[in-house]
Amino acid sequence: MSFSSVADSYNHSLETLEQIGRYDDFMLSIKTLADMGCGKGEELKWWATRTDPETNEPLKIDCTGFDIEPSLSVAQSYSNIVYQKQNFENEIKGEKKFDVIWCHDAFQYALNPINTLKNWYHAMNENGMLVIIMPTTINLNGKKLEKFHHNHTFYHYSLVNLMYMLAMNGFDCGDGFLKDDEMNGWIMAAVYKSDHEPEDPLTASWHTMADRGLLPGTALESINNYNYVRQDALTLPWVNKELYWYGR
Repeated sequence: MSFSSVADSYNHSLETLEQIGRYDDFMLSIKTLADMGCGKGEELKWWATRTDPETNEPLKIDCTGFDIEPSLSVAQSYSNIVYQKQNFENEIKGEKKFDVIWCHDAFQYALNPINTLKNWYHAMNENGMLVIIMPTTINLNGKKLEKFHHNHTFYHYSLVNLMYMLAMNGFDCGDGFLKDDEMNGWIMAAVYKSDHEPEDPLTASWHTMADRGLLPGTALESINNYNYVRQDALTLPWVNKELYWYGR
């Protein structure tokens, strides 16, 4: 965990949760949700207690928390929360599919991130949304470049390579939302499952994802100009309806 306490972690996630929660039609459409790396379950509780903004009736979203060692205390208080004790990287078996997969401060621990995203794609309903919020390990502090690693993490992530892996696995980054919170060292994605099945990472390229319409317009411009995607060429929206320009 990148935070000193569960409360700090939850407070960090709450900013994005509240931004998503303002989309009434989206919230009303959610029937099933998975929290990957759910830990103590505070974010599960947030999803499980959402209400209809007009009637104030509970939405009763069917919430499942995945973790190697989940805490059971939250689930005991809510009939619409269950836990599944398993590594979130593994194939999710069973007939239940998810409208939303939420993963806050956990994806960085995946040993095989590409295969993890492939498994999540297959665990989602059509047009389901995947939300990933994860720390970066290379940050600029003033004029000093800082590089570090927390325990049990093995890769450096950036906004561009997260986009690459998401699109490679059939997630629509063109109609989705991506953000690099450069000041605080976090990258975020809220993207929809597309009709395109995950690609073979050994043969697919940026051009493959461009041809399938899975990339933002500024990423396409970068591919046309450089034959690859540069972050400083990107302008991208986030769920707060603001556009962020990453040029220098």
